Amino acid sequence: MKRLLTMPILLGVGAGALVLGGVAAAMTGADHASLPPAAVSHMNSNAVEHAAVTRWNEALDRVKKDELDDPALADILERDVIAPFKKIRQELRATKSIPERLGPLFERLDDYTAARAAAWDMMDAALRQPDREKQGPLLDTYRRQEAEVAKRLAAYEAEVRALTP
Repeated sequence: MKRLLTMPILLGVGAGALVLGGVAAAMTGADHASLPPAAVSHMNSNAVEHAAVTRWNEALDRVKKDELDDPALADILERDVIAPFKKIRQELRATKSIPERLGPLFERLDDYTAARAAAWDMMDAALRQPDREKQGPLLDTYRRQEAEVAKRLAAYEAEVRALTP
C-alpha cells in the first residue's frame, strides 16, 4: 500500500456528538416546538455522527493493517465523515425559528461546525496529496485548524453550560 501520510490521524469526530447533544440538552419543550423537525431530529440524535466515527475508526484499523492507502482513506473521510457532517451543518444553518435565548448557542455551534469542516477538508487534501513535500504544509494547516476547532468547541461548551441548569 502506498501511504505518504505517516502521522497519527485524529479527527476529533467524537466531539460533535457532544455538540449536537448539548443543543438538545439546552432546549426546553417550547424550544423544540419552535424548530423545524429536521433540526430537532439532528439535535436529539447523534446517529449520523456516531456512524461517521464508527466508519472512520474502522478505516483507521484497515490503515494499520496496510489494507488502505491515503487516497482510499481520503475517499472514506470525504464520503462517510465530511459529507454527513456537512449535511447536518446545512440543516442546522437552515434553521430559521431559533428561540432568542438559544441564538448565541447556535452561533457558537455554527462557528464550531465551520472550523471542524475546514479542518477535515484540509486532512482530506493532505491524504490526497501524493508529494510528501507538498503534504507537509497541508498537515501544518490542518494542525492549526484543529487548534481553532478546540477554541471554538470550548466557546460552544461554555454557552451550553450557561444554558444548562
